[in-house]
Amino acid sequence: MKKYFTIILALFLTAFGIFYAVSVKGVYVDLRPNDPVTASFMTEEEKIFVQKADGEYEEVVIRGVELSSSMPGQYATQFAAEEEDYLRWLEAIGEMGANTVRVYNIMDDDFYNAFYRYNTEHETPLYLLQGLQVSDDANFGSEDAWADDFYGSLLEDAEMAVDVIHGKRIINTNEMQGTGIYSKDISQWVLGYIVGQEWDASTVAYTDEQGERKVSGQGTYFTTTEDATTFERLLADVMDRIVSYESWKYKEQRLVSFANDPSLDPFEYETSYASQLGKFCSIDAEHILPTEKLISGYFASYKLYDFCDNFAEYLSAEQKSELGTILTDRNSASSFQGYLDVLEAYHTMPVVVTGYGFSTARIPVEDDQLPLTEEEQGEALMEVYHEALEAGWNGVCISTWQDVWERRTWNTAFSTVPTQNYLWHDLQSDGQNYGILDFEPGEEEKVCYVDGDSSEWDKSEPVLTTDAWTVFTKQDEEGLYLLISGEGVQEQPLYIPIDTTQQSGSSICDAKAVEFDRAADFLLCLDGTDNTRLLVQERYDALRENFLEEITGENPFYHFPGKDSSTFVTIGTALRNDTLIDETLLLTEEEAQKLKALGVWESGKLVHGDGNPEHDDYLSLADFCFGESCVEICLPWGLLNVGDPSQMMIHSDYYENYGVDMQHVSTFYIGIGNGSEKITMEPVKMPGYKGAPVWHERLKESYDVIQKEWKGENNASSGH
Repeated sequence: MKKYFTIILALFLTAFGIFYAVSVKGVYVDLRPNDPVTASFMTEEEKIFVQKADGEYEEVVIRGVELSSSMPGQYATQFAAEEEDYLRWLEAIGEMGANTVRVYNIMDDDFYNAFYRYNTEHETPLYLLQGLQVSDDANFGSEDAWADDFYGSLLEDAEMAVDVIHGKRIINTNEMQGTGIYSKDISQWVLGYIVGQEWDASTVAYTDEQGERKVSGQGTYFTTTEDATTFERLLADVMDRIVSYESWKYKEQRLVSFANDPSLDPFEYETSYASQLGKFCSIDAEHILPTEKLISGYFASYKLYDFCDNFAEYLSAEQKSELGTILTDRNSASSFQGYLDVLEAYHTMPVVVTGYGFSTARIPVEDDQLPLTEEEQGEALMEVYHEALEAGWNGVCISTWQDVWERRTWNTAFSTVPTQNYLWHDLQSDGQNYGILDFEPGEEEKVCYVDGDSSEWDKSEPVLTTDAWTVFTKQDEEGLYLLISGEGVQEQPLYIPIDTTQQSGSSICDAKAVEFDRAADFLLCLDGTDNTRLLVQERYDALRENFLEEITGENPFYHFPGKDSSTFVTIGTALRNDTLIDETLLLTEEEAQKLKALGVWESGKLVHGDGNPEHDDYLSLADFCFGESCVEICLPWGLLNVGDPSQMMIHSDYYENYGVDMQHVSTFYIGIGNGSEKITMEPVKMPGYKGAPVWHERLKESYDVIQKEWKGENNASSGH
């Protein structure tokens, strides 16, 4: 009996060992070495083709959108989205007219299960661009790209991704990537692989300086030219590993590419301008060549953004000469001044925009930009799409499908608690608002839509009542809402002081000649549709403390306002200034500072309009709206120096803490008056919200704009 159990145990351990090796480690023995390798997707010259059911190939133009697992209250790497969430999003993406989804890394198994379900339940499938990504620690680390965390992880993930899309992998742990039992074979719909997301230029340059290392760049499916850099040889080797592994194990090939962007484009700029642009290295897809054994194809991928206005002026003389008529023939009036024309003409392979987008945040990031409404977002996305096709590109991928609450933007990041961003929606942060799908606070609708309709306040208790006006408040994950009702709300200027911190503030506002019965930090000046704004007591002005030196050249800590200063100033947000300086002008330091000074957007100036998305005259950027004897107002948390509304953490005194520090508050004080007498302020409880945020999904107006373009097109040559 003992011998019997020993045999049974040995057989079980053997079976488990084989299962573990095959499903978890990807071990495989090729039992059909002579079977031909096939490709359902291929490139020919500068076009991409897909094989149809009858075996014939037809051209496909990519109409894609980037999808992640990001949801409010969860980091994207937690993969909180479930199969039904992905399926719902894929349904909407397909209905929008897209034909491709891009993911940056290996997703959790719920995504691939949903992708399989969608494509097996729909006559017209969605294609997938599968990405490979290195961790931020490796990408922005101190080692070169040959480090195990960079090069080694790419090679490991290359094989893992191939097994995942073929439904033959189990992943138990995976840093920054999904896990699960991958049993659905979705390979027939996988258009190709894209290596990387956004390469850190410093890591690329450092790797290139290391010289000949690790690999020669001469693989089975990819080789490199004599001009190839060390980093380009690394990319060639990773792409070769992908194709080699899939060809050997599954007898199939897919398209392959690597991520690139304007900061690493193949063009050379004048030295003085290149240093200001941060352009000190390049990655050139033309330095990597496919061999005859690659039967699928290779294409160039670019993320697009405003890198350099009038870029052609700053190219080196040698580069201008090499490009020749490519430069003169470009459409300089297009969104990127003809940059798309130049890139497409430069490359000998298909070129795809694998990431571009526009934010619907209420604040821009550059001094030559304006905030975009949701409708304008859609129009801008489609303008670039059409310009790309006119320039000869093979399609685009919009970034992103959904808003991503956890993202940070340089001009607002300083004012928030970085570990809590995913718990609330910062309407002012550019990076959080690129989605076509909006996550609105509230289970089914927001606590308030600023549309001038006071009916949603019927069950609310006022926080303040005077002889002339009544004030109500509400709060959610986006801001503080006010309803002010009373006669003459729109006909006369009204002043609403708000006290948030006891550490500073004034009971007098000199500019408006208004007095309050306690020190206020903010003063909301309600003055018609075009002149309503929020002011801040100058000591509590976040812009001054954080960006004064970059704006005026002054150090904010040499001299600073008193705690009880009676000066209230407009609220501004810093904007990037991309002015390039001609170094031959021999400017003084002061002159150069003025040219490079950051711009300022008056973020405290409120926009009037109907903020209800159910209404025909909906304005997504609306901050307040007058109604019948009332006005509804939304004050985004960032305007009130709230760094984490979930815990009601607000900015403490900047000049005692030498920067932004947080303090907890539980009460604001609010008053109202027309300035004829001292304004009395009453307490308003600010409980925050403990735990996960409450939210629902809403498609932005940009969705309809895109759907009209993509769904209404003649798709004969678009993969449909």
